[in-house]
Amino acid sequence: MSAERITTLRQAMQSAQSSHLSPSKVAKLKGMAPSLEQDAATAKSAADATRLRALAEILKHPSA
Repeated sequence: MSAERITTLRQAMQSAQSSHLSPSKVAKLKGMAPSLEQDAATAKSAADATRLRALAEILKHPSA
């Protein structure tokens, strides 16, 4: 992942957390999950793919 994409993802997670998981912020996180799953399919290593899939699952269910 590019540094810009990591920054965007990090900011979205921080924003959702600071908003106490407002529905709009949670929706934004959930919307990022599919692209992380796509990135996992083309990851450079199996470990990176596993991490990206795990992060995607967390973003799908951020309040769990």
